[in-house]
Amino acid sequence: MSVDQALDQYKAFGNDIFGKPRWWHERSLFWFPRAKYSSRKTREAFQKVVLERLQQGEHAAVTESFEDREDRTRTMVISWSVKKGTDNNGKKGTVNSGKKGTVSSGYIWRSYQFKSKLRSQGPNGWRPWNPGDKFVPIWQVARATTAAPRYFESIKIDDRKFWDGGMVANNPSLVALREIHGLHETVPSIFVSLGTGLKQATEQSQTARNHASEDVRPALRRALTIDNVWRKQGFKKYSEIGRYWSKHMTDCEGDDGTNGWNSHSDAIGLKKRYRLNVENNLANISLDEWRPAKSGEETLRSIQELTETYLSQADTINMIEDIAKEVVKIRRNRAMTERWESFAMDLSYTCPICESRAPDANRQALRAHLEESSRHTGPGGTQLDPEVVEAMLNEGRGRRGTPS
Repeated sequence: MSVDQALDQYKAFGNDIFGKPRWWHERSLFWFPRAKYSSRKTREAFQKVVLERLQQGEHAAVTESFEDREDRTRTMVISWSVKKGTDNNGKKGTVNSGKKGTVSSGYIWRSYQFKSKLRSQGPNGWRPWNPGDKFVPIWQVARATTAAPRYFESIKIDDRKFWDGGMVANNPSLVALREIHGLHETVPSIFVSLGTGLKQATEQSQTARNHASEDVRPALRRALTIDNVWRKQGFKKYSEIGRYWSKHMTDCEGDDGTNGWNSHSDAIGLKKRYRLNVENNLANISLDEWRPAKSGEETLRSIQELTETYLSQADTINMIEDIAKEVVKIRRNRAMTERWESFAMDLSYTCPICESRAPDANRQALRAHLEESSRHTGPGGTQLDPEVVEAMLNEGRGRRGTPS
C-alpha cells in the first residue's frame, strides 16, 4: 500500500468510525456503560481495508493472516495484553481483591518468525516479548493494537485480552530497537522514529504520568471484555480509567519512549538516529477528532497545515536531507544483491525445463537448482555454461502470480 493509498484508507476509516459514534457511551454527556465506537463497525472497517487490498472475496478479508513471506518487509505492532495465571516466562499473576491472578504485559504482533537465539535475557536486562510464533488474521491484530479504553472495546484472542499498545509503548521506538537488536544481534545502520505530535510536559504532568502507568493497569484489568459484547460496569472503575488513561497515552517522550530509545541507542552504539515529531498543536488533536462528521475535512486540514509548517523549518529540512542520504546509500548497496530484485519487484523464478516444479523465491535459488540438478546439463552431460544459466534465469524471471 502506498502512502497516498494509506491516507485514503484513513479517511474512509474516519468517515465510517470516527464520524459515527454511538449516541450513548462512556464519554457522552449521559454516561452509558459501553465504548464510544461500535466493535462490529470497527471490525467491518478493518476487514473492508483487507478486502480492497486482496480482492479475493469476503472470506479472505476475515481469514488473511498477519504473517507475511520472509522476503518481504517485516512488520511489528504492539498491544497491551492481560491473561489469567502465568505469562510466557512463567511469571505468576498478581491477585486483585481476592480474585484470580492476572498478568499484564506488552505484546508484539509479528509478521515474521522470531528466530533469535535470544529468548531469555538480552543486553541491558532486556527480555524478548512473547518470542514464540503466533499468527492471527490481520483484522484481529488491527483491533488488538487500537483498542483504546472507553473508545473501543478490548478483544479476546485465545487466552488473552488486548488493549491499545499505547498502554506500554505509545512511542514504540525503544521496543522496536530492542527487538531488532535482539533478532539480528547487530546495530541498525539508521533508525528513524516518527511521532504524532510533540506535547510539552510540565514537571507536574510528568509526575502524573509516572503514577498513571502504575495505577491505570489494575483498573483496566477489572474492565476486561470480549469483542462486541455488552458488559456490566461500575462508575468507580471508569472514573479510574478516565483519570489515568489519557495522561499515560500522551507520554511519548519519557523513559519508555524517546528518552529510553536514546539511552538504549547510546548503550548499543547506534549513532545515526533521527526523531521527526510535529510541534505546536498537533498533539492536542484527540485520537478520534473528526470535523465535520461527514468528511473530517477540517481536522485533516489542521493536521496537514501543522505538518507542513514543521516540514518547512530549516532544522527539519536538514534532518530529512541527512536521512535521505543514508537511505539512498543503503538502497544502492542492497540493489547490488540478487535478493533485492525479489524484494523490491516481487519477482519469482520458474525453471524453464521443470514444468511441475514450484517457482523459486529468488534468482539465487533457481541458479542452484539449474547447477545442481542432473536434468540440467550441457552437451555430453557436462555442467551448463554460466552464460546459458544466466539466459535460463532471465527466461524464468517474472512477477509473482503472472506467467514468466
